[in-house]
Amino acid sequence: MVTYKQIVKTILENIFTTQTTRIIEAVRLGMEAKKSGGHFYILGTGHSHMMAEEFYDRLKGADIYDPILMPELMLHQYPNKSTYIERTAAYADVISALYPLHKEDVLMLISNSGRNGMMVEMADIAKRNGAKVITVTNYEQAKVIPSRHPNGRNIIDYGDINISNCGHFGDCAYVTKGGVYCGATSTITTTMIAQMMNVIAISEQKGHQADCELINRFKEYYYAAFDRVDSTDFSAMVDLLFDAYINDRDIYIVGSGHSHLMAEELYIRAGGMAMFRAILEDELMNHQGAQKSDMIEMIPDYASLIYKKYQIKKDDVIIICSNSGKGAFSNELAALCRQNGVKVIAITNKRSSAVSLHPSGKLLKDNCDLLIDNCVDPKDAAFMIDEDECAPLSSSIVSYILETAVCLLADKMETNGIEPPIFTSANIDQKDSRRNDQIKERFRDKYLYQPERTI
Repeated sequence: MVTYKQIVKTILENIFTTQTTRIIEAVRLGMEAKKSGGHFYILGTGHSHMMAEEFYDRLKGADIYDPILMPELMLHQYPNKSTYIERTAAYADVISALYPLHKEDVLMLISNSGRNGMMVEMADIAKRNGAKVITVTNYEQAKVIPSRHPNGRNIIDYGDINISNCGHFGDCAYVTKGGVYCGATSTITTTMIAQMMNVIAISEQKGHQADCELINRFKEYYYAAFDRVDSTDFSAMVDLLFDAYINDRDIYIVGSGHSHLMAEELYIRAGGMAMFRAILEDELMNHQGAQKSDMIEMIPDYASLIYKKYQIKKDDVIIICSNSGKGAFSNELAALCRQNGVKVIAITNKRSSAVSLHPSGKLLKDNCDLLIDNCVDPKDAAFMIDEDECAPLSSSIVSYILETAVCLLADKMETNGIEPPIFTSANIDQKDSRRNDQIKERFRDKYLYQPERTI
């Protein structure tokens, strides 16, 4: 049986082989826009917004991007809210009023399907105003899937440059023995593409033309981390998740700053499991300002607020993601959970030598029940261009780790006679969507945002 790792490696290899030229051209188009006084806007909705957020105020990132991070286009306000908005073509008028598009601008649209009305309308507005359009889609899927816009078009029909994430139809790449599709790949690939774009931009800003040698160096750099991840190390993690599930315990996932993207990765998505409870608080995320989430991460007392709000209980499981593992909030939450009999899984850098911001002096790797190494460089960004480091890989690699765990957990469930509670893609257009509806109703209390909760 083909493993999820083999499937992902094939997809990544296809990107390096077939999309590199388009990616270089896209970066140059964006850089030209900035030089002429224009903007290089990056827009995605739902899980696709994660690529835009990967560009936002990221460690050692290039300074050419203008991500559009409107909270209603993201995931945390209410389940499927961004889904309904992205299907509403007229909402593009709101975005284009706030972010006017001119002939000097470039708009990069990220959408796995490329079919939704608002995104198609944004592409149409951009072209009518003389702006250039770059798309990042599952191109082979986008070519054939029906549009949700009245004009019947897909965003790729407007693209000056179309980049493919080379994924499988519906995003889910792994099929269990029982025929269940899981293991989304779009976050893995698009965040990798984002960092490849950073490498290209920084190299050309320094006067070095992006060429095969640069891309091959980046490929080796990426695979060095990717290949270090060994799914055979995940058995203890899968066992904890499985035991929590069969005993009706809650499973939480949290991170702050860019690490919060990993909570979104497991939140109500195609190929994802319904029982994960993502902790997605505005102040832990980036759209209100990356500096704000950095400051919150320095406050240990914020952990007790989160613990109480989400009513975390004995025998629950929490996954805490942090590359450095130094944050006061993350370590306090880990300590608080362990004191109360909650199992803590830390996805962090095993080789981190960061100085802890927590009064105990502990790092997250020292403050958990189970450590999963994210396998990236201890500094995260370690790709060298002249004397400078760039290209943090933690978003892409940790996304891969989480999706691997989902696939292994689905296999374990089936082995034990349990049907995995996995959402199917809304872009497959199945005639019968009752299974998704049944899963949503069954796990409503797990994933439904509940603003009425009080501390």
